[in-house]
Amino acid sequence: MYEKEFVSSLSPKQLHYLKNARIGVVGGGVIVELLQRWHFKEIRVLDMVVQLNHIYMDPFFKKEDLGKFATYKPLTDNICIKVSGIPETVDELKHELRSIDVVIGFCNQKHTAIASRELGVPFITSGLITTFLPDGMTFEEANLPDPIMLNPSLTSMIRSIQSFEAVKLLTGIGNPVFAPNAIKIDLLNYQLKRVRLDLL
Repeated sequence: MYEKEFVSSLSPKQLHYLKNARIGVVGGGVIVELLQRWHFKEIRVLDMVVQLNHIYMDPFFKKEDLGKFATYKPLTDNICIKVSGIPETVDELKHELRSIDVVIGFCNQKHTAIASRELGVPFITSGLITTFLPDGMTFEEANLPDPIMLNPSLTSMIRSIQSFEAVKLLTGIGNPVFAPNAIKIDLLNYQLKRVRLDLL
């Protein structure tokens, strides 16, 4: 009953897109739980073993996860969650992300952006949040660094916005943010600022 009410604002066509979409996520945690609520068909998580700083920065991770990959329980039988380590090269990333519709980044963003572009799929960045399209501005032109997470609230907000940007891309609702425009989160002043990326 709850699922029916939750997705009632989406048209049958939009819901069909989500339930048949495959999302690649670099860096797991709370974002996997958020994406599940949109009922994506597959969430492919590329991650590293859980370390102490992950537990402090992401509310999903628990002490019992230390030193191993986190485990995710699918919300329904229709959701497939696959977890593997983060590859070191672009070619290995391309292999792990094959047949994915949208890639959401976190760490190792440059290699992930290149792999996404070569696969022909959108790449959603972390830190400054934007989407690089395969035929648009390249990640290397902006040279975005990997985000430095300073507190769990910022981590959760970034991951929440990234997940909804993926939903917007796949359903056409709202206005996704595309490079060179980006979203900057200012927690101290409770603002989401639309900024333009500095180009090299």
